[in-house]
Amino acid sequence: MNKATNGTLLVGDIVVEDANATSGAPVARVARVTMGSATGAGNALAWQNPTGGRIIVTSVVVDITTASGATTTIDVGVAADGTTSSDTLIDGKSTASAGVISSIDDGGTNGKAARALTATQFITGSITGTIGSFAGTAYITYVPA
Repeated sequence: MNKATNGTLLVGDIVVEDANATSGAPVARVARVTMGSATGAGNALAWQNPTGGRIIVTSVVVDITTASGATTTIDVGVAADGTTSSDTLIDGKSTASAGVISSIDDGGTNGKAARALTATQFITGSITGTIGSFAGTAYITYVPA
């Protein structure tokens, strides 16, 4: 249970202030994005900051429900547009088996748990290798900065 929100899960693009927080801090939001099954820059994931302002992405979690080819990897990160590859959150992690990849635990060489985005930036996911029948969902947790 999330004590800060009394167990309520808030999803969406509306700024909600937590009445229990001493500072009136904004509550984290989660974007759920169905991922694409094509290789190339931004073809697995291209999510644009929807707030019109600066945000901090506190984590990206990729839930792989159908694995891809044995030599396939994914990069996820902050990019200027939806067609640019980036590995600043998740770097070169295998998608060859179903499971969960998190920027917090599985960042790789270049990946970090959290990153800031300007009003116009994207989170992109790019898969390299033989993709096969990949299927997954990305969960992007963020707060206004």
